[in-house]
Amino acid sequence: MKIYRNTNMLAVLLVTALMVMSCLAVHSNLATSAIAESTSRNVIGTAMATASTIANSPKPVETNPTIMHIDAAIGSVKDGNNDEGKKHLLQAEKSLEGNPSVADAEKRIEAAIKALSDGDSNASIKQAEEAKRLLASS
Repeated sequence: MKIYRNTNMLAVLLVTALMVMSCLAVHSNLATSAIAESTSRNVIGTAMATASTIANSPKPVETNPTIMHIDAAIGSVKDGNNDEGKKHLLQAEKSLEGNPSVADAEKRIEAAIKALSDGDSNASIKQAEEAKRLLASS
């Protein structure tokens, strides 16, 4: 399931589309004015509830600061900037400390830092990617 980054825009589009449909239903004389008014209120109410649900849905993985640091570290290491990569990995590790539910991911970050210190950028990237996968699934 893909989560859209701009959920507010999706909510606005949904509300707008449903309001246009309700106006068309009212003006098409398919129902009496009382039924049309009731339908219009129901459609708008449903649209507002749906928009609220979309706006309050969980944030995508990309907004997790720890994962953002891991991504930045991977990018830096791939670009050959190991010092910058190490800084991002240390920030990611710091954000995970003391949280037993993400201990495995923290161990992977520590392994990525050690691999980077040993000069093995490929192993560091693999460990960082595994940490990211563990965090995304938790």
